[in-house]
Amino acid sequence: MGRHGPGRWLGITVAIVAALWGGNASAPAAEVPGRTTYLAMFLEPSDVPPGMRRIQDSRDKGPRAGDLAYAKHGGEQAGLAIWMGAPGTAVWRLADIRWLFATDTGAAAYHRATLGVNSEGYPEVPSAPKVGSECRVFGGTRFEPALSRNLTQYFYIFRVGRAVVKLHVAQGPAVEGVMLTPGLVKPIADKAAARIRGRLK
Repeated sequence: MGRHGPGRWLGITVAIVAALWGGNASAPAAEVPGRTTYLAMFLEPSDVPPGMRRIQDSRDKGPRAGDLAYAKHGGEQAGLAIWMGAPGTAVWRLADIRWLFATDTGAAAYHRATLGVNSEGYPEVPSAPKVGSECRVFGGTRFEPALSRNLTQYFYIFRVGRAVVKLHVAQGPAVEGVMLTPGLVKPIADKAAARIRGRLK
């Protein structure tokens, strides 16, 4: 599967194919200092489009295997949650990902160091509306061989204080044409940023 193969924690092809067949939930990790505050930085049902449900809770998963930059820059907690909607909707699959660091400086350094990996090979969309600090947006529509179809998706990657956020949103496979735009992702990103600000005060 190349660079989007099973070894990739957040690889597009593996994740989307798995989503087409359903999701799974991870067991919660042991309590660690600040865990409750960290978990509260993730999106809640009121933050996502109506009808979406959280099908995977891996907020305690930790960083992806081989993520040396996480430890290097003072990573404390990391994980993700997966939300799914109807296949005929613009916002069909949402991956809500967080990396929390000891300092703002560490978070900024990690964001810079991992931007190439986190953009997953998609082109940047300079005109996309921005959120938080150092926001970069990638995505678009292209043919995914493993799915035998075009796939439209966007990646919002930004920093809020000592937290780094990645939101990966994919359009539903039953949608004709292109419905998903960065403008539909930004309100979700705004809510993610607001949740983090409220907990890092």
